[in-house]
Amino acid sequence: MPFQSVFLSSWPCAEKAVEIKQLNTLNKFLNTLILFRLLSVILWITLILILPPILLMYGTIYNLLTLLAVTYLIILLMIFLLWLLRKKLNLTNKDFVSIAFDILACPPFAINVVRKITLKQKFTFTPIEFSKKRLSQKERLFFKYALSERIEESINSCDGNSKYKKQLILYRQGLMNPYQKGGAN
Repeated sequence: MPFQSVFLSSWPCAEKAVEIKQLNTLNKFLNTLILFRLLSVILWITLILILPPILLMYGTIYNLLTLLAVTYLIILLMIFLLWLLRKKLNLTNKDFVSIAFDILACPPFAINVVRKITLKQKFTFTPIEFSKKRLSQKERLFFKYALSERIEESINSCDGNSKYKKQLILYRQGLMNPYQKGGAN
């Protein structure tokens, strides 16, 4: 969905407890994204659900221009909010210009503005610690399965008995066996 946050992370990595300060920073950041989530959903509804039927049923240039005006007003509002909130969103001027150009040049890209913003973040959470703090038990099980599959792909693409391949194997074992020392539960 267009309002989903996506963060980059890497493995294998040493698991460590999340500090309250880091968690508060993350929560403030995610709360700042609420306006962008709302605007993304409105834009998605406009472009995916409203635009095609209007064009098929009425097909007049005035309807199209009205919908384009609404679309670009939403995008301009996103850019304005992005500029106002860029410090809270930890965006550099270069990041701001990059995102603003993407969403202005191609309106369907604006639907994913939340992903574009979150992918620019540099949080120090490990994937497992992040999932413990932000996901339900059911979501965490799905996440572990998906992470295990990705680790398996990485293991299969490694050469021979490299150090990295051994680290991945140990990380996967810890992921699947949470009672082992260093395992993730």
